[in-house]
Amino acid sequence: MSSITETRARGGRRRTRAVITAAAAMAAAAALAGPAQASLSAVSPVLLQSGHPFSYTDPSGLSLELCINDPGCPASPPVLENAVPNDEAFYQLASATASEGGKSVTVDFNLEAAYLASAITFGRIQATLEGLEPNGVYTITHPYGTTTFTADENGELRSGDRAGQREEIGGVEGNFGATLATSIGPFLRWTGTDAPAGYIGDGTTPHTVVGSPTGTNSIRVSGPGLPDVVTDPLTGEVSGGLFTDLFTVEGQIGDRFLVCSDGVTAVLDDDEIHEVLSDVAEAADAVDRLIALANEGGGPDNITCVVADLVEGTPSDAGGFLFGAAAEASNAP
Repeated sequence: MSSITETRARGGRRRTRAVITAAAAMAAAAALAGPAQASLSAVSPVLLQSGHPFSYTDPSGLSLELCINDPGCPASPPVLENAVPNDEAFYQLASATASEGGKSVTVDFNLEAAYLASAITFGRIQATLEGLEPNGVYTITHPYGTTTFTADENGELRSGDRAGQREEIGGVEGNFGATLATSIGPFLRWTGTDAPAGYIGDGTTPHTVVGSPTGTNSIRVSGPGLPDVVTDPLTGEVSGGLFTDLFTVEGQIGDRFLVCSDGVTAVLDDDEIHEVLSDVAEAADAVDRLIALANEGGGPDNITCVVADLVEGTPSDAGGFLFGAAAEASNAP
């Protein structure tokens, strides 16, 4: 007897999709992996019609798909194409605004898909400054580290003027793996269970988040004209500057399916299976891990499983594969 276990990584949703074919599942095993210290761990080798990767995965195993024509991602374009205004879309779109008394700083932490001559992806951290000291230099401590921005002669940093001060990694045509070196990662997502099923947030509501590799799930701004940032020597509590721990985030969580024999389900419970499928980024690695755990647990029967990540679009015409006894029979003389 065989069984089918469906898991949804960090949440679920119901949407019409084309199920990945066996050929595409095999391709997923070739996903580009990042270096050991990378903020992102893998990029899907499956390309969408726009020419961009289907998803990126962070070190926690959380995969975010590119948001296109998705009501759950308010900023998503109806179609992604190399023509304004539909020439950008996001895997993670996140921002936080700290303000007080007419002084305001907004910081964006985006993993983005766009175009040069052809499709590119990149991680971008940028700030918008308003009401600050002319030519003031401001340090922002945020979920992914510390970044410095300089206001103009009006105490602002807006629109195109932000470009020269952005922290931007990736943007290499033909090399989506270059984006793995971005400092953005792990992905930010709402605390608790309030986020819409299948998403990291709703894209409109400011909310506390988790995901910072340092535990700094907030932004704090220090610089001229702002209260000094001080640390209480007894409690360690930090105060001063401009501060917020509320973020607006949007991103679509990837789906994954498992088809397996009872050689797996007889010895692994649902929680163990879910942990592997949620935390292991590569489909092939998840298969290897499940088979190893089933063997360690003394699987009583044939141990077979196929892990499939679902992608948008139409099934591949690359053909299928035969597994197990069927494959052996087809190869018999």
